[in-house]
Amino acid sequence: FTQVMKLYGLNKEMGSYIRKDIEHWIEAELNWELVPNEICEMELLPGVFIHNWGSGHAFGMMGLRIMLKKIGAVILASDALAVEANMGPPVRMPRVPYDTLGYARTAEQILKLKRLYNAKVWCGHDEKQFDCLIKSDAGYYE
Repeated sequence: FTQVMKLYGLNKEMGSYIRKDIEHWIEAELNWELVPNEICEMELLPGVFIHNWGSGHAFGMMGLRIMLKKIGAVILASDALAVEANMGPPVRMPRVPYDTLGYARTAEQILKLKRLYNAKVWCGHDEKQFDCLIKSDAGYYE
């Protein structure tokens, strides 16, 4: 977040971030609480954990691990893994990685969490996964 806002303020290229999105963040006067780089995992609510993976696809990639009663652990990888195939093994780079070493490290961390918690990993742009998920107008998970 701080890197993106710095580039925004300097009117520099921001990679995959969209200037109009950032303007909406500013207009909304959001009260941001930053997660320090040294914190890798933080419990947000009971059963909901923020994972701070660092740079990869973009400057600071984060995701959530949630515990659902019916299906167990789910890792919401967001853009940290665009599609399940990126996780590997071997790790496959996305079309637009900001930091290839960070991306590989993030994919490995997500794979480790997947094994540790016997979790499902839902990726941010995986159409095949999306087609298999229950949509809000068709039901719910809990």
